[in-house]
Amino acid sequence: MKLILDRPQMPIDGKENQYETQSDETPIEQPLSFPRRIVGYVLAFLALITCPCHLPLWGLLLSGTAVGGFFTEYSGTLFSALLVLFFISLWGAIYALKKR
Repeated sequence: MKLILDRPQMPIDGKENQYETQSDETPIEQPLSFPRRIVGYVLAFLALITCPCHLPLWGLLLSGTAVGGFFTEYSGTLFSALLVLFFISLWGAIYALKKR
């Protein structure tokens, strides 16, 4: 099997969005590399645990600890920081796991 990379594509029946290759071979889609998948999964997990809807659960889990006291004292600041971290990690996970 040959890998078809940069062959020009021709429209089918004059439609712009449908294309066919110039040969009978189908392009081979390469899987994501192992390190890129791991980074994507770690960022997706970070997005999951820093999601703003999970803050009440974290408050319940951490109640009675020093971290829970910090959580209670600075809940607004913590919410803002976790929201920013959530969006950054979500964007990074989507970018890392997207096939090109």
